[in-house]
Amino acid sequence: SMYRSYEEELLWPLLINPPQGLSLDFVRAERSTFRWGGVDEARILALGHRVHLLPAAGHWVHTDNLAGLFDILAPTFATQIV
Repeated sequence: SMYRSYEEELLWPLLINPPQGLSLDFVRAERSTFRWGGVDEARILALGHRVHLLPAAGHWVHTDNLAGLFDILAPTFATQIV
């Protein structure tokens, strides 16, 4: 099934060896019932990627805190791809 495929996909190789010029940022919702952080967050940061905490947001980050999500994403809108 599609969901099983999603659950089985491992993306650590992409984080470990991203294509040249690719910058990866993660948004962690403060009130999400899906908890991650700790070891995973430390590993993401150690690999040179960024993790942003979105306050007052659960799973539906775009409805819970749209302004905060915009503030996180806005700096990437002007980025040029070379």
